[in-house]
Amino acid sequence: MENMGLGQAFNVAFEEKMLYPDKEFHNVFLTVKAEMNLSHPDRAGDETSAKYVTSIVKLELGEQLRRIGDTGVSYKDLMDYAPNIAGGCNAKLQEEGYTVNAFMISSIELDPALKESILRMEQLKQMTPDDINRKLQEAQQAATQMAAEVPAQTSYPKFCTSCGTPTTGSKFCTNCGAKLG
Repeated sequence: MENMGLGQAFNVAFEEKMLYPDKEFHNVFLTVKAEMNLSHPDRAGDETSAKYVTSIVKLELGEQLRRIGDTGVSYKDLMDYAPNIAGGCNAKLQEEGYTVNAFMISSIELDPALKESILRMEQLKQMTPDDINRKLQEAQQAATQMAAEVPAQTSYPKFCTSCGTPTTGSKFCTNCGAKLG
């Protein structure tokens, strides 16, 4: 970020992982990306100002997400609320003396690993009892086939039947050479 003079407009990019109280999936982590252009009469667009702005936005964003989540809105529909969320963040920044020229939330997305888990859960919910039975039968057939491919283990006696010496699991007695098993 280039250092600007006091009162000049500066840009701040924001990307933060936030907790969202989703009605269906409980607490989910979302990554929120936003960009802002703002100015403050007593602040320059330096690193310290950017961190301060980011902390204000993070707190207000968390509050906005909590309020929306409490109404039962799914995480899937949050981008529809982006203008309202941005408006709340704008108001909070204005309370701090900032002039907000632009504030845009570019994306609100699930954590990738969580997104994959939710997709699998949704696929399972759509399965019929016949689908489940078919999957179970396929798994049983695969297990049976795998068991058939494993060579049978030959068991050997613990003691040689010819001389009584304890065996070591080999095919022949180590003492007298008699065939075991």
